[in-house]
Amino acid sequence: MQDEFDDISHYHFELPDELIAAFPLPERPKSRLLVVDRNSGSFGHQKFREIADFFEPGDLLVANNSRVIPARVFGKKPSGGRVELLVVEALGTSGEDVWTSAGEREFLAMCKASKRPQIGQILEFDFGVVEVTGDHEGLLRLRGSFELGLLHALESHGTLPLPPYIVKKRQDAPPSELNDDERYQTVYAEKPGSVAAPTAGLHFDQALLQELISKGVELVHVTLDVGPGTFRPVSASKLSEHVMHYERYTLNEEASKTLSEAKATQRRVFAVGTTTTRVLESEARLPSPFEPGTRKTALFLRPGNPPHYVDHLITNFHLPQSTLLALVASFTGVETMQEAYRIAIAERYRFYSYGDAMLIL
Repeated sequence: MQDEFDDISHYHFELPDELIAAFPLPERPKSRLLVVDRNSGSFGHQKFREIADFFEPGDLLVANNSRVIPARVFGKKPSGGRVELLVVEALGTSGEDVWTSAGEREFLAMCKASKRPQIGQILEFDFGVVEVTGDHEGLLRLRGSFELGLLHALESHGTLPLPPYIVKKRQDAPPSELNDDERYQTVYAEKPGSVAAPTAGLHFDQALLQELISKGVELVHVTLDVGPGTFRPVSASKLSEHVMHYERYTLNEEASKTLSEAKATQRRVFAVGTTTTRVLESEARLPSPFEPGTRKTALFLRPGNPPHYVDHLITNFHLPQSTLLALVASFTGVETMQEAYRIAIAERYRFYSYGDAMLIL
């Protein structure tokens, strides 16, 4: 670990509130793109729709196809008190479709209530009742019966769990302006399970993806279920003292074969976002990397623990003092990351989930 960049103060910046994007742009690829060239040390300004110019035939574009579920639901306790759940994981046996299988299902959720529900309590929601069965690392463990599956219950009665900085900025927005059900998903979102969008992918539309494919770029999908830990700031004074959150990911056979052969054939790997990067770099560190299956990762990429597999990163602009900002610095070095963010703020780039993007070459 590079001790001189371990202190969390290196990952702080002041962001004017007006640069936080509360809404997406009318068209996905109209976002701006800050291009960071590590070889020349230069910074360039492009439109995201021009990103194909940086690709060559044979390159891999690896993206996370996890879909955000409407995981926030509101109900009441036996006392009548209001309770809010953010469902973060459906539990079950390996190989089981835990989100769509009908019948009894246990799940984990974050809870917001005036008084935390106790084990054995019954909570009432529009989709039915659930029982609190335990605690798990600060989350409630609950059990309910779902005739059409847990996902169906959430899709019928839940709402998308937008990041708090978006909710705060758009409190007075008219409903006609809100199209999050479409725009807070990537166009290739397929596998349900995330409570936050893999936001670097939000800039791609089908036309841009087709342009890349026509150029000879191969699109590969992995699946990582983005958990609430993605928003959690580093609470320790040093990165090396931070306890990283776990996230679950899956590789299918097709992706496994392509990714395992990529380096042997000297193909460049572009990762769409930090979640995709976590999958690829976690696999690259395994004794038998890129085998099909579902695993968990708590990998913390940061200066001193740089990427081994990913060549280039497409990413949004992240919160200060976050593990995601440290991941960016693991690619660029701390000074280049700091300069990139200084430039982005000076040039009035839009920040966070619905904001602009960065390409690290």
